Amino acid sequence: MKNLLKVYTLIFSVLMAPSVVAQDSGIELSTAIHAAIDITQYANTNVDGGIGFDLGLRQHVFFHPYLGIFAGLDYVGRNVVLNISEKSKWLDIPFGLAFRYSGSAMGGTKNYIDLGLYYATNQTKTSADPGITDFAGGLGFYFAGTTLFPITPSFEMGFYVTGKYSFFSPFAQSTLASMLSTAFGVEGRFKY
Repeated sequence: MKNLLKVYTLIFSVLMAPSVVAQDSGIELSTAIHAAIDITQYANTNVDGGIGFDLGLRQHVFFHPYLGIFAGLDYVGRNVVLNISEKSKWLDIPFGLAFRYSGSAMGGTKNYIDLGLYYATNQTKTSADPGITDFAGGLGFYFAGTTLFPITPSFEMGFYVTGKYSFFSPFAQSTLASMLSTAFGVEGRFKY
């Protein structure tokens, strides 16, 4: 876990390069903050999902008007019901390619699409449910889409949706299959 946080800190630090360097080289930096309602479902008939929350921060580096990279950090509360209802807390680290295009017909809106992977690590180490011996973590597919409206020249705000599909079982038992997590909310983005 400590090594993962060190790698993430290094990637995030590189993405947070000073804005003066970015402006001189034509690179655009932005920081996005979102708050969303998370709906999680599990690919197992014995496990039910539910409604939780998703709070996150993503850093984007656009080195082309339509293409860039991103990395982020999401704190997610996911609901899981096997024998009892329980909230589990996750730290998701998404990263990948970022795309954007303008919706000029809608008054200067910008649309962003992030495609990549995410690494999930569970902060709820054990479960109170006797049917779940332990929570696990791992790698999955990540998608996020936002439609933002300009508020000021350096700040945009709008709608946010994300989908996360795990390549792993979120539980230590291999019989419990993968998870699909979808979130809907609002996002604010600061541009440098």
